Amino acid sequence: MPAWARPAAFWALAKPDVTLLVVLTTGLGFCAGSRGPLDYFALLRVVSATLLLSAGTAAMNQYFERHVDAQMRRTMARPLPSAVLTPREALVFAVSLAVCGEAWLFFFVNPLAALLGACSCITYLALYTPLKSRTPWCTFVGAFPGAVPPLIGWAAARNSSAVPRGSSSRFFSSGNSRISSRLPGSTARITPAPASACFRSWILLGAPRFATLWATRPSWFPSVCFPRSRDWPVCVICLGPCCWAWRSCK
Repeated sequence: MPAWARPAAFWALAKPDVTLLVVLTTGLGFCAGSRGPLDYFALLRVVSATLLLSAGTAAMNQYFERHVDAQMRRTMARPLPSAVLTPREALVFAVSLAVCGEAWLFFFVNPLAALLGACSCITYLALYTPLKSRTPWCTFVGAFPGAVPPLIGWAAARNSSAVPRGSSSRFFSSGNSRISSRLPGSTARITPAPASACFRSWILLGAPRFATLWATRPSWFPSVCFPRSRDWPVCVICLGPCCWAWRSCK
């Protein structure tokens, strides 16, 4: 085995392409939420923490899916199916990165960003990963952790996940912010709904991914339109929040 094989395997375990996208969207969320001059040190802190958390989550995903990856031609060359790394090494690497990233978010960014990061990690590993082999509705579930990184950046900049109406990042807003003024000409008081903001971005990211799924795997279309009995709970979980978010956006 070449000397560079193991370092390259750890690098591949962290899925650098996906991690890079997570870091970029986190940075964009921070820039959109910043007020006044951009705090580059705060930006560096949040993207570094998110990088560690995302890399750890991706590595843990490969640990959980190592047996399935060994059966597919596309994934059998990954570090675990190819036996370049042992499952124990991968698990220690993944947990270490995720814990360090989460602790960095909590102690050096703010608890709200840490909470969003933990929710993203848990949703990806506990819901999206096991659902991938059971139902195509996993695409909507997987859109949730994909939508969280911009909210982490926003929360790091504002210490809040609330997105005001009319802001430059209104695509992540629920659109139901209530603005009230006590007196004419007074400063408006904004009371948005942060939960709906996350579901709005969930829909925006989930719809294109679902369309891509139908385009590339047309044989799954009947199972989506006419779910099997075991798929109905997943359909309810996916469509319920989507209908709520759609109503709040009107």
